[in-house]
Amino acid sequence: MEIAARINRAKYDVFRWRYELTIPKKLTLAVGIACLTGLLAQVRFPLPWSPIPITGQTFAVLLAGVLLGRWWGGTSLAIYAGLGAVGVPWFTGWSSGLGATGGYLIGFILAALFLGHFTDKYVRSRSFLSVLVLMLFASLILIYVAGLL
Repeated sequence: MEIAARINRAKYDVFRWRYELTIPKKLTLAVGIACLTGLLAQVRFPLPWSPIPITGQTFAVLLAGVLLGRWWGGTSLAIYAGLGAVGVPWFTGWSSGLGATGGYLIGFILAALFLGHFTDKYVRSRSFLSVLVLMLFASLILIYVAGLL
């Protein structure tokens, strides 16, 4: 019983810092994760059957949802998508604009909101296995299905 209580307390403590931050600090983190997403977008693995490569930005998207939570993780990816749509060249291949990747960008925002919702609301979802399953679901269903549509 004591060990289970300690584990649950540790799950809470790992994420407690993000609830204690001021809004300017949260906004700074959101912009920082948007920049990290732009940098990781340059790490790409081309697929011979698709014009859209697998990129490191998917990892940054998942990280945004888990680290920043629902609203700030979603805000971070909205900043990333919005600034890229208006001309900041930080999409894959240092490009900008929506083009063929617009659905993926919408999926990124949805995935960050989804992961953030579960890590904010359910302490049990903060275990390694739960986060892994949630990330797989967010990647396969929210990001790739939205991108393909």
